[in-house]
Amino acid sequence: MNSLVNVATILRKELSSYFNSAIAYVFIFLFLIAASAYFFLFPPGFFEANRAEMRKLFEGLPYAFLVLVPAVSMRIWSEEKKLKTFQLLMTLPMRPGEIILGKFLAAWAVLCLAVLLTFPFPLAIEVLADLDWGPVAGGYLGAFLLVGAYLAVGLFVSGLFENQLISFVVTLVVLVVLALVFHPRFLIGAPALADLLVPLGVVGHFEGIARGVIDTQDLVYFVTVMLFFLGLNRYTIEAHKFG
Repeated sequence: MNSLVNVATILRKELSSYFNSAIAYVFIFLFLIAASAYFFLFPPGFFEANRAEMRKLFEGLPYAFLVLVPAVSMRIWSEEKKLKTFQLLMTLPMRPGEIILGKFLAAWAVLCLAVLLTFPFPLAIEVLADLDWGPVAGGYLGAFLLVGAYLAVGLFVSGLFENQLISFVVTLVVLVVLALVFHPRFLIGAPALADLLVPLGVVGHFEGIARGVIDTQDLVYFVTVMLFFLGLNRYTIEAHKFG
């Protein structure tokens, strides 16, 4: 019970820091502008394609969040170190894992809220034509898991550096590897290497869920990525605390 209370305390503190400043609002605004422009205007736009589906929006998310998630995650630990509040945070009667989980859930909530605010898109499509809601539900589930996996990477990287710009760039590089270097199209000329690396890439697992096909392997992949990088983050934070 104490662990849950501690996680909730950090969660409330972090959410307050996001929404009592311009951080969350600016991020959500920029994301919605980019998502709207891509979905409705970027060729072929929604009206040009003339198809009652959300696939185009979901297909763009793994690439849009390559930049947007590092922009959110870069400050999570780096700012604590820059402001010299990291050691103070570590003196609280909480385990590092509880602090990490609270910070992760708060940032994940902001990212998921940004994704959810695109929900008027399918509602508008439903007014115009019959919409298959299976892929829509799968797309949103996949998007939540995708940003969670990206965020876990960013949280880990932020714990390594005091400089936010360095955290941003390193997180971006790692995510580019997961999303692009391990993509089937990138490895099309090396089938043996593709068999080894493609299952490690994020896009294939996301696209399966976004089509409305909920495969246990895809769910396990995203949960594993989150747990792995959160575990690494805990290790590095404990090393800083006791080092």
